[in-house]
Amino acid sequence: RQPHEFCMIVSEAQMQLLNRIRIVLVNTSHPGNIGATARAMANMGLTKLVLVQPLEYPSMQATARAAGADDILDDAELFPSLAKAVADCSHVYGTTARLRSITWPEYTPQELAEQVRESDGDQDIALVFGRERSGLTNEELDLCQALVHIPVDDRHSSLNLASAVMVVAFSIRSALLVAKTREPIIGKKHASPVATSEQIQFYFNALDTLLNKISFYKGNATRVMRKLRRLYYKAEPSQEDVRILLGTISAINAELEKGEKKS
Repeated sequence: RQPHEFCMIVSEAQMQLLNRIRIVLVNTSHPGNIGATARAMANMGLTKLVLVQPLEYPSMQATARAAGADDILDDAELFPSLAKAVADCSHVYGTTARLRSITWPEYTPQELAEQVRESDGDQDIALVFGRERSGLTNEELDLCQALVHIPVDDRHSSLNLASAVMVVAFSIRSALLVAKTREPIIGKKHASPVATSEQIQFYFNALDTLLNKISFYKGNATRVMRKLRRLYYKAEPSQEDVRILLGTISAINAELEKGEKKS
């Protein structure tokens, strides 16, 4: 077959969903991997590339490896931290090559594709890829609602960064093309949209401050807070939910202050 025979056109609604997906590369060490990622994104119809503290960028190596996907490189956004890069996203998924000691919700690329296909709202979805050698830190994974694990062969478990992006992006595009009779839910409006990463992180900081104030932590505070994050992520709180949660913390703090004044 000729290459063009494999090309399939997605619908306008499906294209809207693809346009909401941002590929986030964290601390990439080799600029060629950035260019190869841009090429993989272009192949799968993705356009939003975000770079967090790349070691070298812009770079001629990135442009050469992009093989024509220069527009994606030109429009790439740079951020000083992952938190800032995903602040306005409704869902953040982190890729990992190894199992973690604390249980995160974990998806294969195909399962992730279904999650993305059925997502609603109009906020961006971030797919986060870590460093070539060490991946994402636990602190960076704290910003992710779920993990994505590509089940490669144990004998050859090392996967190139751009290849990992291609596998995940292909899974998402395939899910859209196969489910022709089921359009993705695009732009569905709720009374209160899903909380953004920035909003939920603000709540976690307030909760952590409160728990320290009342001496809640008896052991490893970081581990306990990480478990609490997983619990809240499963609930997918809306922006209104977060406002209510913040209101409860404010009320508790006010009562604590009253008690301190009395004593």
